[in-house]
Amino acid sequence: MKSVRDHYDDFLGPVYSWILGDFENARKRNVALFDELDLAPRQGAVAVDLGSGPGCQSLPLANIGYHVLAIDFCADLIDELAEHAGDLPVRTVCDDLSAFRSHLSEPPDLIVCMGDTLVHLHDTDTVDRVLDDVCESLNPGGRFIYSIRDYFSNVPEGAERFIPIRSSDSQIFTCFLD
Repeated sequence: MKSVRDHYDDFLGPVYSWILGDFENARKRNVALFDELDLAPRQGAVAVDLGSGPGCQSLPLANIGYHVLAIDFCADLIDELAEHAGDLPVRTVCDDLSAFRSHLSEPPDLIVCMGDTLVHLHDTDTVDRVLDDVCESLNPGGRFIYSIRDYFSNVPEGAERFIPIRSSDSQIFTCFLD
């Protein structure tokens, strides 16, 4: 069985932004979320985006004043993020997100981990270690924002285990929960 990283390198990385749909709409949703959460960084505040992908969270954070460390293990997505970032204060790192502490030069004020990033980690021990590292790394009063889909409240059965994600005239992307 392939690793999650191999799956991204061999399959998901090149089509990830297409799967997301319109990158600008995804970015705008995070602008609205971060505005709703009233993120007002101090001068020089640092944010870390764990599993940054193409930058749907990193760019809005940089736009509101954070210096962002964006880390993802998929080189295609990190390259895309660097292209989107332009002159914004975003430092991209291609590495496993569980190694984020080795890339910190100072304690961050904010760490985000959005989407289903945590469920892509190898096992629950790794998730526990990452969460411990998050808590130990943040500046006093710092914030951790994460999101994850609820796979347990209503476990899909039968055909409902197939989740259509996106389609075009030439391709279909569907997830299967098992």
